[in-house]
Amino acid sequence: MGRDANISWRFNDIKLRDLANVINHHSLPSDWTIPARSSDYVLATYNYVRDIYNNKNDIHKLALLVAIILGHCLPNIHAPTDAPKYLNNLLTQADTRRAARDLPWVAKTKTKGSKESHIHMTMFATFIIALYDSDSPLRKYMAQHDNSLGDLWTDKHSMSCFYFVCS
Repeated sequence: MGRDANISWRFNDIKLRDLANVINHHSLPSDWTIPARSSDYVLATYNYVRDIYNNKNDIHKLALLVAIILGHCLPNIHAPTDAPKYLNNLLTQADTRRAARDLPWVAKTKTKGSKESHIHMTMFATFIIALYDSDSPLRKYMAQHDNSLGDLWTDKHSMSCFYFVCS
């Protein structure tokens, strides 16, 4: 049954050693959870990604793979708390990318926010898929706002987006 691509599955039940068994599942995991405070284009993006998910699409499969791996790291890795002070005044995308890549990863024993990894996995996968899909509500918003993710997205997702925007 573990290799049956039609059975229901959950993010929280996946061990990294089992990735090969779940990456080809036809459906998203049953614990795919849209964060409760999502609204406007953020909520539209979550709904869009959920509705267009296709396990035959390599980007979608990659997004799930990355989301599962990062979900297993949470909440143990973080950017330094003073990261914005280093990144806010940079003028070019190349400088921002270089500075972000040079920031160290920080381990924390106490963290704020949700520690429910399935929510983070949904956020990571949604963000990756939405960035690659020119029809996603996020990409449409970005096209109308000088490639900005917008306050709703960045305030909602805080440093979660930081990991992908700078790579």
